[in-house]
Amino acid sequence: MLTWTEIETRAVAFQNRWKGCSGDERQDAQTFEKDFMQVFGVDWHDGFHEYPVLTTSGLTNYIDYYLPGKILIEMKSRGKSLDAAFTQAHAYARALKPEEQPSLILVSDFDTIRVYNTDNQH
Repeated sequence: MLTWTEIETRAVAFQNRWKGCSGDERQDAQTFEKDFMQVFGVDWHDGFHEYPVLTTSGLTNYIDYYLPGKILIEMKSRGKSLDAAFTQAHAYARALKPEEQPSLILVSDFDTIRVYNTDNQH
């Protein structure tokens, strides 16, 4: 388990690395997600990138990154609406089985990261 100091040091390195990036969802999202998870000592390979979910409309969509029961990440290119990203991510979470529900939903456009605690949203 990482100490708070280790997490803080990793977070600063993460911020410095991603400051000024292109912020393109297609080109940068996977690496951004991987680096973000490493801030907290989580192996990115423990989760799934582009995890398929069947939405209520019957369409298959893809969660950008999903660690079952822990976190769902939805990335958007720089400048895109994080409110819309949260709506999309929340719909994906609802499409999962109850035992697979993430405790956290994270949305980001590379400049801003928003984290929502789903355990407090009933």
